[in-house]
Amino acid sequence: MDPARSRYTPEANCSFEQKVRTAQSAGYNAVIVYNVDSDELVPMSAKNGTGIYIPSVFVGQTWGLTLKKDYTNPEYFVVLTGESPFNIQTHLLIPFAIVVGICFIVMIIFMIVKFVKDRRRQRRHRLPTSTLNKIPTCKYQKK
Repeated sequence: MDPARSRYTPEANCSFEQKVRTAQSAGYNAVIVYNVDSDELVPMSAKNGTGIYIPSVFVGQTWGLTLKKDYTNPEYFVVLTGESPFNIQTHLLIPFAIVVGICFIVMIIFMIVKFVKDRRRQRRHRLPTSTLNKIPTCKYQKK
């Protein structure tokens, strides 16, 4: 992208679609819309996206002014891609949940195996019924 052919536009009263169409009709190769007085990001949308062929992106005020200042310097350049930014859910949360789930399943399996082993050991060390019947018993009576 040629830096001279990119448009930096502050967010104003007109729609994102109107900003991009105006920049495209003026011959710009890309549009970077930045928020005014805030770094909050707002989703860009268009009622009718047909006929728009240049890339556009929305950034906060800090990044918008930084890009506007540094992008005219030939040492810097901006690359606009269609890829999503780092997604914490797919890159961290899901693998973490899988690891925790596997650990939980392994723990449950170990607990079941230990319970079965302990139960068998208890049954082995118990006196048989024939021996238990031979033990003398005393019955106490109330006075």
